[in-house]
Amino acid sequence: MLLQLDITNTDFSSIESPIDVYDDKMIFFSVPTVLPSNINFSIWGVSIEKSYGWADIIKSENILHKLNRNFEDDIDIASINGFGKFSFEDVIACDIKISPIINNEFIYIGDKIFTNSKSWNLEKVENSFKYSFNSYTYFPYGHCLIDIYCKGKVSFQFDLNDVMKYRDFINESCKQHGYLNVKTLGVSNNNWK
Repeated sequence: MLLQLDITNTDFSSIESPIDVYDDKMIFFSVPTVLPSNINFSIWGVSIEKSYGWADIIKSENILHKLNRNFEDDIDIASINGFGKFSFEDVIACDIKISPIINNEFIYIGDKIFTNSKSWNLEKVENSFKYSFNSYTYFPYGHCLIDIYCKGKVSFQFDLNDVMKYRDFINESCKQHGYLNVKTLGVSNNNWK
């Protein structure tokens, strides 16, 4: 069952955010040449908070019970062992920084980490809301900082069947079908100097 959360004006860095996009989440994002007015991308392994008003969007008690089974007494988050989708409407500006990782190491130029960056319309961000991601991109594999500024609706959609207990999600035997196994994602046959 697909659930869609309205997360307009949600600060992901806040402890009150219903979703957690930090800690090795994997973003599948294609950097555009021209900034579109709407941005959609997939992300693997988002965490969701128990404190969110789930009863407001899930009217069926059976479905709500199924979700609640994935929260543990001492841990107030569950994880999505699958893809979720972010949708941003009326995008005003964007700033992207990606630091590639090759053979599990950053690339250095001198004593600084090499970073590719691209930005659009940062001088026009007034009266927009900033959504920040501090995570990893799948390809090119690397650490990323993404700031999206928009004035419209923002939503996050995921499949309830992919929700699982946080402890099970981080267990070494359950590496999410390889998407978050950074030991293999950062390996390259190329020699970099």
